[in-house]
Amino acid sequence: MSLKNVMGVILAGGKSRRFGSNKGFALYKGIPFYEWSIRAMKKAVESCVLVTSRELESEYKAIAGMPVIVDDSSFKESGPLGGVYTAMSEMAPAEWYVLLPIDVPYINSSIIEQIIEVDGKGFKAIIPIIEGKKQFLIAAYHYSLKDMIYEQLRSGNYRMQSLVESIDVLYIKEKEMGKNANVSFRNVNTVQDLGMFESEDCDKHHNEH
Repeated sequence: MSLKNVMGVILAGGKSRRFGSNKGFALYKGIPFYEWSIRAMKKAVESCVLVTSRELESEYKAIAGMPVIVDDSSFKESGPLGGVYTAMSEMAPAEWYVLLPIDVPYINSSIIEQIIEVDGKGFKAIIPIIEGKKQFLIAAYHYSLKDMIYEQLRSGNYRMQSLVESIDVLYIKEKEMGKNANVSFRNVNTVQDLGMFESEDCDKHHNEH
């Protein structure tokens, strides 16, 4: 896909209930989680936007260094699916929307670039599979899904998996994502997760320092 037809979408509207505080502002190597995601995305795409909640809007607008929009109020707390729909609705249309959450501080821009470089013609989504799991939130979705996403949200079904199960998806195998891709995809759900990953010296795989 062409970079001119790609919109990067940083998903920053979560409640972080298991972490105990807003994960986006937790620190890794002295840098907030959200900043790792923004750095990776900005290196990989020409246009990007951060989607967040009304409660966090002013804070992110002051620090994000990119357009910040608020989740569509019609689908409050609708999770990543609502974030995708908001980006498709509020921003100038792109052909593809590449998602990235703010709880993956080990992310590398090369991961996003590899997703973008895949020929997705004929598919509605491009999704890596890492350690046997489909990575719905570090993936690309086609603009033509907008109406389908709207109808799913309107029905009250906010599950990304439900969307993916009903469309043609191109899956990228882990071995195609490069060495140590599993580290880049690690999301931090709890403070204990962060401590565990640090004890495993994940930083040696993080080549963007």
